[in-house]
Amino acid sequence: MADRRDTSVSGSSRRAASSEEEGDSMAGSTYMDTAASMRARASDGGASLGSQDESKPGKDLKPLTRGRLSEQRDLAMISAAIQAHEVITDNKPHFNGHGNIGEDRRYWAENRRQACLWSFVFAMLGLVLAIVENEVRWQTSEAGVAFDTLSEILKGCILATSIVTILLIYKYYEALIQSRRLSGILLQPVVSFSTLKGAGFLAQFLIDVALMIPQPLPGVDIEIRIMNQGLGKKTVYDLDSLMLCIMMCRILYIPRFYGEFLSDLRSDASLAVGRINRVDISESFIMKHLIASSLHMVTLLTVLQITLFAYVLMIFERPTDDGTLRHYANCVWLIIITMTTVGYGDEYPTTFLGRVVVVMAAASAVIMLAITINLVISSLSLTRSECKVLDMVDSIMANKELRNRAAKVMQRWFRSYKACWTLSNLGEKRTVLSVGKKRTDIWCGDFRTSVLSDVGLLQVINSFAEAKASDFRSRIEADIPDIVGMIQAAMENQEKQTDEINNKCEMINSLVAELIEARGG
Repeated sequence: MADRRDTSVSGSSRRAASSEEEGDSMAGSTYMDTAASMRARASDGGASLGSQDESKPGKDLKPLTRGRLSEQRDLAMISAAIQAHEVITDNKPHFNGHGNIGEDRRYWAENRRQACLWSFVFAMLGLVLAIVENEVRWQTSEAGVAFDTLSEILKGCILATSIVTILLIYKYYEALIQSRRLSGILLQPVVSFSTLKGAGFLAQFLIDVALMIPQPLPGVDIEIRIMNQGLGKKTVYDLDSLMLCIMMCRILYIPRFYGEFLSDLRSDASLAVGRINRVDISESFIMKHLIASSLHMVTLLTVLQITLFAYVLMIFERPTDDGTLRHYANCVWLIIITMTTVGYGDEYPTTFLGRVVVVMAAASAVIMLAITINLVISSLSLTRSECKVLDMVDSIMANKELRNRAAKVMQRWFRSYKACWTLSNLGEKRTVLSVGKKRTDIWCGDFRTSVLSDVGLLQVINSFAEAKASDFRSRIEADIPDIVGMIQAAMENQEKQTDEINNKCEMINSLVAELIEARGG
């Protein structure tokens, strides 16, 4: 073990090696005890411990006693803590004595990232092919062609991409299950109904597969008539067009792709920390983080919404005989005008499904507008450090202005004094200036009253006094938050000390009471 640790932690100090050695021994024994206890308490597929979802702990547990339920939750917390410790150290042997947990974890993490990447790529490729197939089929139907070979080939390609995506989704959940097994949860090494339920991935897996089912199928050409309530007419749609509109929901894979491949939000360390704090780092968590922290992401989502809503609106409005919404540019214009709550009224949908799309665009625009306003306000608000910098800059500028006004006072005083000296012909010898041993007699007269009677000098002095008072107020206002914070911290510390003294007094009183009772007995 020492040789393996030296090779995996080469270049570290003796202190780090010794602390890691102690952590290895403690974590290894704890890991073995936890794994053994979990094996003893788990049923088939880990239904006792693995079946509880992190976001809803104890959801699928059987109605056992309260002590048994608390014990299982404690085991889940211990398992999560062990996983976090192993992610940080990453140099422990596997609990079965073969392999290395760090190497296995890196292997399955890389498999998970690659499966997520390529499943996203093939899912988006299928969506693009479906859009191309829809446009080809529309052009051929407008030309009066009943059967189009290119459209059928594209449908076959779409079906192939969906099958490949489902296989990659299977590989993705296989890697997730293997990662859970490495963290100590007793699960079967296969992707099955019981294993997914035990690991807490069943609902997510079913949603992922359900998103891949709607698609245009080769050889299937069905027309659906939908009655437009209030318009007095029916609209005929192709089943493939409706399936394409449902395929737009594949954009829900974007948060997972971002968390797994573009950031570390779905890394092993992040998942371990989330398990410790009972936070499920799911797609909704990642989307919440992106929307709440990035104005660029909100802008990108708004553009994506405009693009998709406009295309779906064009699909629903295109079967009508007349109307300007048969063209994509007009649909984009209508969606933008609707989402910005302008509503010129020059364009409007004439079908029931088209109106549903416009209502959804308006509802999403209200939400995105509220998020955008919040982000703009938060981005324009200054942090505490920025406020301190601005306060320091204002203080420097005020100090500079104060020096300039002080210099003006001195200049004005000297000029007034010189003018009074020159214009005064009456005076008497009153003051003797001594410079070293030399004595010089000067004629000064009553210059103080003459100098202070200068209105310009008084104005400059008043201006200097106002600048000095303003500088003092600005310094006080800048220091008030720090002063208040220091006072609050001192008061909290004093309250803590008071509570400690009260606790000690109560302890002493209880001990005295016990002593009195003992002596009385």
